[in-house]
Amino acid sequence: MSDMTIARMKVWQVYAIGGLFCAAATAIAWFALAAPTLEQLSQRRGRETELMQSRHKATELAHDLAEARKEMKVLSTQVASNAIELQPASQVNQRLAALTTLATQNGLSLNEVRPGAPTETNRYQMLPIHLTGAGDYPSCAAFLHGLHDSYTDVGLSSLEALNSDTSGETSRLNFQIELVWYTKK
Repeated sequence: MSDMTIARMKVWQVYAIGGLFCAAATAIAWFALAAPTLEQLSQRRGRETELMQSRHKATELAHDLAEARKEMKVLSTQVASNAIELQPASQVNQRLAALTTLATQNGLSLNEVRPGAPTETNRYQMLPIHLTGAGDYPSCAAFLHGLHDSYTDVGLSSLEALNSDTSGETSRLNFQIELVWYTKK
């Protein structure tokens, strides 16, 4: 073999070794530098997306909170302007007389008007009032409307009405009404 052939062979081996070295260096650089950098970039983008979603949600919640505060302010104003002043339970006889008058004005006849034992809460008392009597349906409805309009501190707990005329010729009802009168402590 000539010196030239040996030199060419050595050059080829040098190029092959150089190419393998470059490939190895590229692989090492990729796994050591580029891959972790790309992973960090991917994680960063994920965190940025989460942050944007969190900011969007925070903006929505802030808007909802502002709307709720506006609504609370309006409702507080309405409550203050429509405040019901509760009467003391010691005025039970006057309230029973007023309910009896309202019932008779609306065409009802009362058989029994009886207060119950009061129940205490933190801010008020609840005094049950039991009414029994008779009247026709329009009179009962008128009484309940009058009760709602005139006595906002009285709530209807139950109403039981039975037709006392079995022939069906009249609309006379026997009723039992349970009211709750809210009184101040």
